[in-house]
Amino acid sequence: MFTITRITAAVAVIAVAIVAGTSLAGPPAPKADTVTLTLANPEPKDRPTSRIAERFARNVATLSNGSLKIRIAYEPTTASTTARVEAALLRGVRKGSVDLAIVPTRAFEASGIRSFRALQAPFLITTETRAAAVTTGPIAARLQSGLQRIGLTGLGLAPEGLRRPFGFKKPLIRPADFKGARIRAISSNATHDLIRALGATPFDLNGGAFDLAIRRGEIDGAEASFARHPAGYPAVFTAGNIAFFAKVDAFVANTDKLSELPLAHRKILRLAAAAARATTLITESERKDASRFCERGGTIVVAPASALKALRSRTAVLTRALERDPETRASMAAISRTAAGAAPRIDACEPKESGPLQPLPTVTALVPAGAYRKTVAYEDMVKAGDQNALVNSGVQTLTTTKGKQFVLSMKGERPEQNWSCPGTARLRNGLAEYTLDGSPDCGGTFAIAWVLAGDTLTVTRTWPNDAAVRVLFGGKWKRIS
Repeated sequence: MFTITRITAAVAVIAVAIVAGTSLAGPPAPKADTVTLTLANPEPKDRPTSRIAERFARNVATLSNGSLKIRIAYEPTTASTTARVEAALLRGVRKGSVDLAIVPTRAFEASGIRSFRALQAPFLITTETRAAAVTTGPIAARLQSGLQRIGLTGLGLAPEGLRRPFGFKKPLIRPADFKGARIRAISSNATHDLIRALGATPFDLNGGAFDLAIRRGEIDGAEASFARHPAGYPAVFTAGNIAFFAKVDAFVANTDKLSELPLAHRKILRLAAAAARATTLITESERKDASRFCERGGTIVVAPASALKALRSRTAVLTRALERDPETRASMAAISRTAAGAAPRIDACEPKESGPLQPLPTVTALVPAGAYRKTVAYEDMVKAGDQNALVNSGVQTLTTTKGKQFVLSMKGERPEQNWSCPGTARLRNGLAEYTLDGSPDCGGTFAIAWVLAGDTLTVTRTWPNDAAVRVLFGGKWKRIS
C-alpha cells in the first residue's frame, strides 16, 4: 500500500460552478459503466501542477455525470532531475502506459517538438494577462499543433505562474549578480540558454538533492515562481518586477487511446481542461503567492529600470536566435500582439531577521535490522490530506534486515487496513530511502533521517516533506524485536 505518491483516485466533484461559459452541474449520479482514465502528473500533492490536475479531474466527473473519471498518478517517477521526471512522464503517455498527462510545455523540445518554444522567449510573457491570453484560442491551438508528430493530442493549456530569479544570498537583478552564480534551473534549451546568457551556470536538481545543495551553499539561486518558491530558508531574495517567462502546463492525450473514446467523452476532456484553466486564473495569483513568500521569510525588492534594461540586453541574442525559426517567430509575433496588461503589483517586503542556517538531519546508515512499530491514526491521515487515509492507518510495522530488504505492513480492524509490502532500501542524499516493490498493491518511496536511543527510533526528517508522509513515517517508533 502506501499510495500517497502513487496512483490516487481524484473523484471529488464540483457542487455548482460556472467556468469558461460552461455550466458544471452536480453532484453526478454514480454509473455502473464508468470509464476511468489515468492522468500522469509529475508533481506530488499540494503543488501548483497537482491543483490544476485535480480541477481537471473534478470537472471531468461533473461534466460526464459520473460516466468518465480521472485517476491521477502523482509523481509517477522519482528521477534525480526534474527534466528526467518530465521526460519519463512524456514517454509514458506516448507509449500508452497512461491515457493522459499534464506536462510542462518546456519538456516537449527534447522530443523534437518546437511549437512551444515561444512560451520561453525571454521577457515576452511577463504578466498574468498575457499568460492567460496565450493559453486559449488560436494561439493555444498554434502552440499545440506540433503534438501530433509524436502521437499526442492537445486538450488544452493552463498557465501556472511566472518564472523568476531567486537568490539565496542576495537579489539577482543585474547581470553582475548572475556572473559566476550557480543557479538551479529545470533543463530545457531555452531556460539553460537564458541562465548562461546572464553569466550564470545552470544545474538541474530535484527533491532532496536540491535541498542539500542549498544547505551546503553549493547553489546561489534558483529559477522558480512565487507559487514554488524556495522560501523557508533564512535568506531568499527576488525582485517583484522581474519575470523571465511564464510556466505553462499542457493537458495531452495519447491519440490512439483518445480515438477509442466516444465523441462525447472527447469533448468533455477538452471542456474540462478549459474549465481547469479558467478556475486556475481565478483562484491563483502572483500577488497572493508573493504574500505567502513574504510570510515565510522571503525578501522582495524592486529592481530599477536600468537593471531590467541590462537583463533584456543580455538576452536579446536569444530572442534573435528563436526568431530564426519561422514557426517560433510566427508564434512570438502572435503573442506580442496580445494585450500584455499591467504587471501584477508585487509589494516589497523587508528582510527578516534570522539565525544561522541549521543543517538538516542526515544519516550514514539504514535503520538497523529489527521490527519497529507505531500507531497511525485515521483522523490524523485525513487531516494531512491523504486520500487513502483508511488504508494507511492502523498499527504499522517496519521490519528491516541486515541487508537492503524491508517489509512495511499495516494492521487494523477493517480488511483494507491489513496489508504487507516488501521493498528495497538504500542510502541517497543523506537519507535512508525505502522503495516498495511497485506491485499493483504496493508502491511508493519515502526517505528518513533517524536516531535510535534504546528501544525508541525517532524519525527526525521525512522526504517528501509532505504532511501525510510526516504523519505516516515521522515521529517515534517502538523497537519490538
